[in-house]
Amino acid sequence: MKNFLFIFCLHILSFSFAQDINSAKKEALNFALEIVKSYFTENCDFFYNSFSNELISLEDQESFNRSELGDYEEICDFLKRAIKDKNKTFQDYLDAYSTEILTYEELVKYIKKELDNEIPPNPLIEKDDLIFVGWKLKNTDVENFIFDDMFVFILRKENNKWVIKGA
Repeated sequence: MKNFLFIFCLHILSFSFAQDINSAKKEALNFALEIVKSYFTENCDFFYNSFSNELISLEDQESFNRSELGDYEEICDFLKRAIKDKNKTFQDYLDAYSTEILTYEELVKYIKKELDNEIPPNPLIEKDDLIFVGWKLKNTDVENFIFDDMFVFILRKENNKWVIKGA
């Protein structure tokens, strides 16, 4: 009976965790898509204010201060380079590209599968951090109209608000 109770409690806890992560992923995806929408509308204010003060580099495994990204104008110029074809809309993006929210562990597997590459563990990534991946075309017959690097970024909830934590 004790074993049954123990297994039942574990099942309930794992179900609760799955609901929590799915809820967090849904929130994070909504926020990430608002970031992507800001690329199309060139909403520099929203984009600029969406960054955490302390950022993480996935590639270099270093943290750095937001001010190192540049001032408002430089960040706005960066935003304006996200879309290669200025005739494309946010809806065109949603129609053409797949979007996912991954945990870091899922990202490691994704990189291995999709790019046949490996990324080392990153001690700066926290267990609740999520990564937006939105660079992959749904159909290879469609022309790529984005700069891929701007469609992968780390998200973290700080003070009950989603922010871009790095890329």
